[in-house]
Amino acid sequence: GFGLDILSRPVEFEAATAQLSRDPIYQLLVGLMSIPINALSYMSLSNIGLRRAAGHDLRVRDAFPMKGLLKSMQLLLLLWPLGILGAIHPLAGLLTLPLYLCMFWVPAVLLDREEVSIFQAIKLSAQLTRHTWSFLLVNVALVIATYVVTACSLGIAFFWLLPWLASIYGVAWR
Repeated sequence: GFGLDILSRPVEFEAATAQLSRDPIYQLLVGLMSIPINALSYMSLSNIGLRRAAGHDLRVRDAFPMKGLLKSMQLLLLLWPLGILGAIHPLAGLLTLPLYLCMFWVPAVLLDREEVSIFQAIKLSAQLTRHTWSFLLVNVALVIATYVVTACSLGIAFFWLLPWLASIYGVAWR
């Protein structure tokens, strides 16, 4: 029901988009459509960060890791309900934070390996990061803060943010 004429009426446009964003079918479709893009960016950023932290040369195929992309999409599908819980009530989002961090912090190296399942990668990730929870929480807080800065700069800071996030990820796993 959006026409070009509604763009000239900002109050009506904002009301229409607010109503659309509350629609559960809209949220479902947007969430499902964003999973492949998020999986590719997650895999590429983590691969580049891990290779940089290890001192290896960067290759083009590190930015487009198609081998573990399907597992990464499955991991994001597992994370997706946790995000919806946070949208329902903020307390539910806080209660799921430790599980979310264990699942999100799975290194792409584990997802690229064929002999490791997603749940084995999550378990190994939780074992490897059990002593670094404070570091993880500080990193998550910094990432959220930098996303806010990126939004305030109309996306210009995004070009600085991506290499920084990749480096932080690689250093954390090193």
